[in-house]
Amino acid sequence: MYPATWLAIEIISVILFLLAIGDAILRFNEQERLTRVFEIIGFVIYGIIFENIGVAVGIYHYSSERFFMAGTVPLEIPFLEAVIFYVGMLFVERTKLPDKIYPFFVGLFGMIMDAGIDPVAVSDQYLINGTLEGRWVWQNFYPEMFYGIPYFNFTGWFALMFYYSLIVVLGRRYLRSHDYKLKYGIFYIIIAIFLSDILIASPVTNLMLFGSPFPIYGRMLVELITLSIVTAIALILIAYYWPRVYVPFDKSTYIIWIISFTIHIYNITTAAAIGSPAIVPAIVFAMLTLVLFLFFSEFNPLIKQKE
Repeated sequence: MYPATWLAIEIISVILFLLAIGDAILRFNEQERLTRVFEIIGFVIYGIIFENIGVAVGIYHYSSERFFMAGTVPLEIPFLEAVIFYVGMLFVERTKLPDKIYPFFVGLFGMIMDAGIDPVAVSDQYLINGTLEGRWVWQNFYPEMFYGIPYFNFTGWFALMFYYSLIVVLGRRYLRSHDYKLKYGIFYIIIAIFLSDILIASPVTNLMLFGSPFPIYGRMLVELITLSIVTAIALILIAYYWPRVYVPFDKSTYIIWIISFTIHIYNITTAAAIGSPAIVPAIVFAMLTLVLFLFFSEFNPLIKQKE
């Protein structure tokens, strides 16, 4: 029998992807509507390429017992990555932070979301063709992990979101300077897809994830240092440029809460149903998402001005 929790996340990922597309169509005016939709689709393509490369080089693999596959990768993966990018960008735009800070915020947001998703994914295990498999399986050469996930994976999620968001921010500036002509929008999204994948495989990412080529000893120590540095830089920049304008909880932001907490609730519910210790990070990072959102809300006493 097809695992119920695997089917559930596949269905949820499709629904959330369609919600994000629908929201972009309804939210933005004629000048931006198509490019915002293409940004989401572009991220899906970017994710498909990146994830298939990850499988091909033997870093991890996904069980192929899925309804919707893109090569060796279940479509749920790039769908969830794309909607997290979309709501992260949507939220940071509401904060009125300068757009140069968007990639740092989206990278941080993606990392928080991922820290609740991945431990549940690897522990959601069933017997598949006689082998016990989770939805996502890391290879066995990572002895020190966070609930089954190597620490560099979280920094990797920051990089995954950061690169695409950075090129999108620059692309939006380029599009505005060319009177929102669609061909320029398509151009920057194509650049974002392929340049982001190139950057993911670059020495910059090796430095960000592993401290390479600097000789720091102890794999977990290196990964924790680089993770801490990346997180600290993002937090410092967000705090420095924070304009103290609150993000309202109204129809303009409902989609952000719906998508983010649908993912978190699924993680918590699944971890509870299968009796996984991954329920701890699932709850902790759901709460951290809530704290992040509330920090930019009218409930923060440091905020005096309305959006």
